[in-house]
Amino acid sequence: IAWDHMNVFPTFENYLEQFRLFIRQIDSGGSLFYCREDEHLPQLVQTTPGPAKVVSYSLPPHFIEEGVTYLKTSSGNYPLKIFGRHNLLNMEAARLVCNDLGINDSDFYHSISTFGGASHRLEKLYEDAAERGQRMAAGEEGS
Repeated sequence: IAWDHMNVFPTFENYLEQFRLFIRQIDSGGSLFYCREDEHLPQLVQTTPGPAKVVSYSLPPHFIEEGVTYLKTSSGNYPLKIFGRHNLLNMEAARLVCNDLGINDSDFYHSISTFGGASHRLEKLYEDAAERGQRMAAGEEGS
C-alpha cells in the first residue's frame, strides 16, 4: 500500500478504507492475492470480511549474476528480463493467479523468462562494448 493519491484520499485512514471496501466486494467464490510483506495488508486482510480463498505471497527466491536476475525454482534457474523487487513481487503474484487459473509453474516459468515488461518500461538505454561482445559471443542478435 503506497499512499500516493493524497489529492483523492486526504488521509491515510481514508486510503486504507478503500482497500477494505475492495476486499468486501470480492465475491465469496473469488480469490484475494496479497503481498504479505506489505506493512498494512496482512492486518487489513485478517480483519476485513472477504472471500473464502485468500493467498499471500512474498519475494520469490532469486539471485543476480552479471546483471541478470535469475528465478530460483525446484526445477532450475530461469533468467528473467525483468528486475527489481517490485517487479519480482508482481511476477510472484502473477504466478499464483496463473496457478489458480490452472497454469502450472513449469509453463509459467518458461513464459515469464521471455517477458520483457510493459512497453517503454525497463528498456535498455545503454550497452557498453563489453556487454555487446558478451551478447554476441552468446549468439544473441544485437542492434
